[in-house]
Amino acid sequence: MMLAGVTAGSAQSAAETLDWLKARNADIHSCGSKTVGISFTVVKALKGGLMLAPKYLQCENESGSSMGIVWQEVTAVTMDPDASGWGIQVLSDRTYEGRPYVISIYFVTDTNDQYKIKLANYMKALRHLAKLNGAKVSGDEVFNF
Repeated sequence: MMLAGVTAGSAQSAAETLDWLKARNADIHSCGSKTVGISFTVVKALKGGLMLAPKYLQCENESGSSMGIVWQEVTAVTMDPDASGWGIQVLSDRTYEGRPYVISIYFVTDTNDQYKIKLANYMKALRHLAKLNGAKVSGDEVFNF
C-alpha cells in the first residue's frame, strides 16, 4: 500500500545547494587566501567579498585581488586550524608556487551549540556542491535544509 504524499528523500540539486549556501551568507564574517596573500577582510564591507557561483567559489579583497577555486577542483573542505573552530578551508588540487589553492571562510563567532551545527552544515553543503560539480571530496554530504 502506498501512502499519498510520502516520497523517498532525495539529494539537493546544485542550484538548491547554492541557494542554501547564499541564504546563510549573513553568518560569514570574512574570507581570504593565504596561498596568494589575499588579506582577510570583512565580507560585508566589500563590493565583492565571498562569491558563490555555479562553477566556482571566489574571495575578493578591497583592492580587487582575488582567489578563485573551481568547484570540480576542490579536494577538501575542512575546519581551518587557525580559526579556533569558526573557520572553514576549501582546498584545491591546483597549486601556486608549490602550495595548494586555499580559500578560508570565517564565521561570526558565537558560543551557541546551534551555531556550531550551522557551521558544520555549511561545510557539508560546500562539499556537496563540489561533489555535484565532479570533485573528488571525501566526507558526508547530508545536511539539513
